[in-house]
Amino acid sequence: MKMPHLIRSSAWLFMDRCFRIGVGFLVGVVIARHYGPAAYGQLAYVVAMASLLGSLANVGLDEIAPRDLAAKDRGVSLPDLQKTAIVLRLFAEALAYVLLLGFMLATQGFTLVFWLSAIYGGYFLLQSTDILEYRLRVDGEYGAIARLRSSASLLSSLAKLTAIYCDLPLIWIAVAMVIEYALATAWYIRMLHRRNWWSDARFNIGYAQNVLRRSGFLIVTGFLAALQVRVDSVMIEHFLGWESLGQYSAALKIMELFDTGAIVLSIVLVPEFARKTGAELTPLARRAYLAGISLYLISIPVMFLVWYLFPHVYGQSYSQGQAVMPYLFIRPLFILMGFLRTGLAVAEGRYTALPFYALCGCILSATLGWPLIPEYGLRGAAMASMASLLISNIAMDLLLYRRHLGWILTCPLEIGGLLQRARS
Repeated sequence: MKMPHLIRSSAWLFMDRCFRIGVGFLVGVVIARHYGPAAYGQLAYVVAMASLLGSLANVGLDEIAPRDLAAKDRGVSLPDLQKTAIVLRLFAEALAYVLLLGFMLATQGFTLVFWLSAIYGGYFLLQSTDILEYRLRVDGEYGAIARLRSSASLLSSLAKLTAIYCDLPLIWIAVAMVIEYALATAWYIRMLHRRNWWSDARFNIGYAQNVLRRSGFLIVTGFLAALQVRVDSVMIEHFLGWESLGQYSAALKIMELFDTGAIVLSIVLVPEFARKTGAELTPLARRAYLAGISLYLISIPVMFLVWYLFPHVYGQSYSQGQAVMPYLFIRPLFILMGFLRTGLAVAEGRYTALPFYALCGCILSATLGWPLIPEYGLRGAAMASMASLLISNIAMDLLLYRRHLGWILTCPLEIGGLLQRARS
């Protein structure tokens, strides 16, 4: 992909992400203020557990499918690849839904949390068509993706606001959340038939086996990575209760606004990583980190502004959330590292190293959080979470992937070349 096309693609995705995250954040604030910290904590817990099991349900296809769709060495026709990936994803998503309900029933019983999970978890059954989004990314149709996702998000948000305006129970918020996924799925199914991407396609058992063989480490990595960033929520609920979890979730939600740059960069660059081999990958990796770190540095003053405005946004009942925020300021940087490292490791075929990062982070989060949360409350949870990210990322790079750490440290070397290109 040429640089102007890359910039246009990034712009589309960045605008879409900013719109969806911004609208989602504003509606989330209304939900938090209307239902209160305890109910907001319950909703956040359901979303966290669903995301954790969702990391298993993608069967590594979030990383593998874009790579295979973009690469020239697929060894299988494009229609067969798409159909095989969709079927695999649908089966895994259905299994994840059953596991979510089983977990909630065992730990919460037939409470509101279980019924929230039963409704919100329905999105598992709607995500298999995301494979078609990966196809559109590879074909460069970022504008279509952005318009679809933004429209679905807007309609879902309007449904949430309607539920709040009518003072409906919290369970209707879960219904409104699923609407976003349902609309996107309906559009992709319509596109599937309109472009005749399904009629001649066959399920390729050989490719399915190949995906499962390659995805083993990615599945474990995704689950452990999701567990690493959510284990603090589980411990907060255990030690401090729903209201404290609602406070923490509000602070975490506002910090997720700053993950936008990392998400957009990874979506655009993962297919590009797949097209590079050997020494060709180095300049692209450096430029990716140069762009990501620059975005992070620019966002730091904005983080302080958001921290200052926090009680005005969420209200005085969420004052504990404001106290936690400064401890979370380094989070976007390590989220960036995680996204780009995964894409680069997949491009180089270094799957086996990835689970150790998340495993190290999980162990550290649990080990540090167990004493710190009872002692320091929400600040202890944030300290444990950020310390685990810092130590696991740097230590594992030194032990297992020094080439990746080298790209991060040498990314400023690309400044001169980029300036020269800009002049010409």
